[in-house]
Amino acid sequence: MAMIKDEELKAFRFVIDGKEVARIDAAGVTVLKDMTYGGALTDAGSASVEKELNATALPKGDRDAR
Repeated sequence: MAMIKDEELKAFRFVIDGKEVARIDAAGVTVLKDMTYGGALTDAGSASVEKELNATALPKGDRDAR
């Protein structure tokens, strides 16, 4: 089991039993099978989400990522 920071794809890849099961990249979250959650999924619009993500500064070493 691993979470791989893939610089070439600019993504985080989640691998279980040697198979990629999920990926997070600039396009969003991709999941191979089911997702279970206890809250709600809310479409707040990309501008609202971008504002929230930008409200918290990245650590000094990660500023180039933004």
